[in-house]
Amino acid sequence: MNEALSKIVGEHDFRNLAKMNVENVSNYKRLIFEAKVVVPDETNIDGGLGDDVVEKQICYFEIKGQAFLWHMIRNIVSVMFFVGKNLEVSKLLITEVHSRTTEQRN
Repeated sequence: MNEALSKIVGEHDFRNLAKMNVENVSNYKRLIFEAKVVVPDETNIDGGLGDDVVEKQICYFEIKGQAFLWHMIRNIVSVMFFVGKNLEVSKLLITEVHSRTTEQRN
């Protein structure tokens, strides 16, 4: 997932990873400084429920950027779960070929 997240670092057109608002937004380019999955040191916790509870690993996404589109982070995280399941998602940032706004207007 970290390898996939590294591909969104930099300036990209995120129209395919955001909820469309074509009336109020004309620029879908956003600058991402850093994106990674963080696994804290103390990840094995049982929530104080005892030894019978299956221990789970807790992780979180850390995405730093200049600005974000509506639902952009939510959609990026959803796509990363697909990446974690080894599904192909690499073409989502190629907006010249796979643009949601172009498809909506046709």
